[in-house]
Amino acid sequence: MLWNKNNHGIDYVSFHVLIKNQKKLKELILGDYDLRFGQGLVCSSYFSFGKNTLGSPIEQTGTNINRHFSSSESGYFRGIAATYVLKPLTLGTANRDGKYGIEVTTFGSFRKLDGEVTKGYFSTISSAELHRTQKEIEIDDRIKLGTLGTHLALLTEKGQFGITGFTYRFSANFSPIWKPYNCNYFRGKHNENLSFDYRVLYRNLLFFGEMAIDREINAAILGGLVFKPYPRMDLSFLGRSYAPKYNAYYANAFSEGTAVKGEYGILSSGEWRMYRQWQLNFYCDVYIFPWLKYGISRPSNGYEYAIQTTFKPSSESQIIFRYITKSKDSNSDICQDKFLLIENQVKNQIRLQVSTVKNVWLIRTTMDGNCISIPSNKIETYGFALSQEINFSPVKWGFSFSLKYTLFDTDDFSNRISSYEKSLPGSFSMPAYYGAGSRFSSLFEYKISSDLNVWIKIGHVVYRDRDSVGTGLSQVQGNFLTDVSSMIRLKF
Repeated sequence: MLWNKNNHGIDYVSFHVLIKNQKKLKELILGDYDLRFGQGLVCSSYFSFGKNTLGSPIEQTGTNINRHFSSSESGYFRGIAATYVLKPLTLGTANRDGKYGIEVTTFGSFRKLDGEVTKGYFSTISSAELHRTQKEIEIDDRIKLGTLGTHLALLTEKGQFGITGFTYRFSANFSPIWKPYNCNYFRGKHNENLSFDYRVLYRNLLFFGEMAIDREINAAILGGLVFKPYPRMDLSFLGRSYAPKYNAYYANAFSEGTAVKGEYGILSSGEWRMYRQWQLNFYCDVYIFPWLKYGISRPSNGYEYAIQTTFKPSSESQIIFRYITKSKDSNSDICQDKFLLIENQVKNQIRLQVSTVKNVWLIRTTMDGNCISIPSNKIETYGFALSQEINFSPVKWGFSFSLKYTLFDTDDFSNRISSYEKSLPGSFSMPAYYGAGSRFSSLFEYKISSDLNVWIKIGHVVYRDRDSVGTGLSQVQGNFLTDVSSMIRLKF
């Protein structure tokens, strides 16, 4: 029921009020908002592609504050944030249009998080934010998190420089269950972070980076360079050095691991527009973990290389071929000694994609395959997926739709294949296919008027290798699962 003794109405509501360009006030947000400063060593709640062959920049750019539109219930801020332009400040004649000067962003946030608190301590924070069972209801909003901070930015004709100060406090002591790999994790009630970021343009060279410290003066450093050797080529380099003891709860910078800590690495990437019809994208990432990680009982290292070619035989069609190889260390599953055996796993992935655009139609066929070599087992596992997508988006008509059908067959969960599919505005969908089966998804949009839109998404997956889907209380008997979601947007 929508309303009873446990459910007090709608489970999640997001709101905001935005005021822009009012004299010295550049932007003011009341309600839910996102933040990003520098390269994310202290704070970034924006979505980032990370390393990719899409030609996306490795540098994090964008506004400092933004409205929170996502349906996700984690990672955002709730309270007030504002950016002021300080004047009078003149940095040459270019400042007369108000483009250059000093900007100050201040913010305050208070949120409730899900987690089990026992005698003033909690070990985990639930990011699912689902309240379906009695246990999930019991941990609902048990942890309170208050955040304050400011960002001072100096904008000049050649670049910009910024200083970020950040403090946050929990209502209880964070104390994860001690394990050798997490002995450097944050423990306590509060933490502070301070960072300096820069972005400087010199001729055809762009330098960017950020240096940050936490309350215990542990450091995280990231720096990068982007340049054009000649007009048809872009090259980028990025280096990072994150101390194993560095802690920043809101950090979301470039990294191979799941957290901005305990990692050293160098990434190089590039895009070469060879001829009118051909384009080459590539990247190479080499990294070291100086301390233990989950599933790896010693310091480790790895690498990842990728190359992608794009051929456009005409303005209406293109063919993409991508190859990625990745090597990483992990604990062996077959070792029964006191000291775990560390094995190296190599995963090779390929993708072939052919797409055609004809007036209001987009037809895309994608084939994915991978192979994982595990030396200790002396076997190889494989994964394969084939998908067909059709999009219909007329300009004059009041509706559009997207259909996608995927066949998949993988030997193991580690061979899973992720594939993007269209979803509702404010949400991101990239299901991981593993096992053997098929999935069909459809997204329909109907524009009732210029101010009223309706979206409906239906997904249906059928497995050939199991009699139930899911685990625990979310397990569904049968070999299929259907999900339905919808959205109505009214602008006024």
